[in-house]
Amino acid sequence: MSGCSEDSGRKRVRSIKLKRFEGESADAHANLSPQDKFRTGVFLAFIDSMTGAFKKRLDAYTIVRNLFGVSHEIFDLTPESILESSNRLDEAYPEDLEHDLADELVQFCSFARSSSGLKQED
Repeated sequence: MSGCSEDSGRKRVRSIKLKRFEGESADAHANLSPQDKFRTGVFLAFIDSMTGAFKKRLDAYTIVRNLFGVSHEIFDLTPESILESSNRLDEAYPEDLEHDLADELVQFCSFARSSSGLKQED
């Protein structure tokens, strides 16, 4: 090699600065009991993480229900609601669904109601 030493003997030391809330002293965390340290350091962090994950999952389920809810509620919906819901589904999947899905669902619902004796609730 060119005579350069790879180990210069110096080591990088990272300093860690904790962000403190207003009115919190530097040793406020050090004065906590082990139970309180666990509660603030682990338990509350876990609860915050799970709350965020559940909200994200709920948002995903809401999107899925808004798209595919027509299949679950088809006998409770009016023909106009079936058209609206199936059009929303068709817009989300234009390559996979035929554009006359709404009309077919309204016709199927009417046929299924008449053959099973169900009445549409207004």
